[in-house]
Amino acid sequence: MADFLAIRGPTREHFKPDSEQNTLKVTKERPPPAVLVVFAGPHKRSFLLRPICLAFLLWLLGASLLPSVHAQAPPGRPNLALPYRAGETYVVSCGYGCYQHRRSMTYAVDLDMPAGTPVTAAADGVVSAITWEAGLPANKHLGDALIVYVDHGNGWFTRYVHLDGITVEVGQVVRQGEIIGYVGSTGAEHPHLHFELKYGQSLHAPSQPIDDLFGGAPPEVGRAYESQTATSALPPTTASVPRLVTPTPTPTASAPLVLDQALRLSTATTAVGTTVTVSFALRNTSNEPLVLGLVGLAARNEKGALVSETLVVERNVRLNPGQRLEIERETRPLLSPGTLSFFVFAFTPDLEPLPLPAEGHVLLRVTGGYRLFLPLVTQ
Repeated sequence: MADFLAIRGPTREHFKPDSEQNTLKVTKERPPPAVLVVFAGPHKRSFLLRPICLAFLLWLLGASLLPSVHAQAPPGRPNLALPYRAGETYVVSCGYGCYQHRRSMTYAVDLDMPAGTPVTAAADGVVSAITWEAGLPANKHLGDALIVYVDHGNGWFTRYVHLDGITVEVGQVVRQGEIIGYVGSTGAEHPHLHFELKYGQSLHAPSQPIDDLFGGAPPEVGRAYESQTATSALPPTTASVPRLVTPTPTPTASAPLVLDQALRLSTATTAVGTTVTVSFALRNTSNEPLVLGLVGLAARNEKGALVSETLVVERNVRLNPGQRLEIERETRPLLSPGTLSFFVFAFTPDLEPLPLPAEGHVLLRVTGGYRLFLPLVTQ
């Protein structure tokens, strides 16, 4: 008589011949669940089938559960649009799991966009945070990345990384398609936008798939995608937040540049023949990108003449809204004694001067030096 091995989930039943009663003797460990898989064969081979059957059953149960787990998405997901202006097209340079897109950034997408390209809100929401975070990988010492977080309600928010200037502030209500900043290379090796949709209570909550932005499939590296306007309503959780007035573009004549760090000299007194280290920082306070044809510093002597060895110049500088320009340089050796007045200057590409605050002037006293003359000896 054959021996049967039946597996019902964790329950095993052995059907063995009973020679005395000429019947089957059944041994049960637990009440059987709904799943039943029965294998038959010689009694001597049953010990080989048991682990195989159990493994197959576990695989079958796991496979049946996976679809239901995947199908459960958190509620209230916002209707997104690509984070640039409608009609524009940019290429995906890094997709899911690419480069540094690991752990909480698995579903992040990098978009190859030129520096200064406007970045727009992917959906209606409120600016929840503006941060500076270390660029990755850390061993490349890329500096800090400027990041904007927009909360869309119900635990959903988007993350915009490597910006170079922003047009929003924390607490500001933004609409889908509204400019929130400009593409840059802060914390990165080259200009691009790192974009994520996240769900959770932490700024570094896990990212979520955004296949709907790329035709219903994961984004393809090297493929260009055109931004389309999606229909979305302002989430109820943010509707009560008062809208802050966004500054209008500032005309050139009203001084969009301010000294973010006053002009500094490494010393107040020096001698002829020495150099001096000078430093300052400017910031674009307007709501539009600003292009400078020339920016730098120089000094004049008591007679008002420009001292050429003090001249420090940067050409064709672009500053996005909120962007800061830092300059720290060493002058050439100073040739004449006297009092020098250092000042910062900036010109438009048409060489029209931009007004700067008067506190940018700093005095330096240069004292007379000694010159050593050696006789010329010939034989």
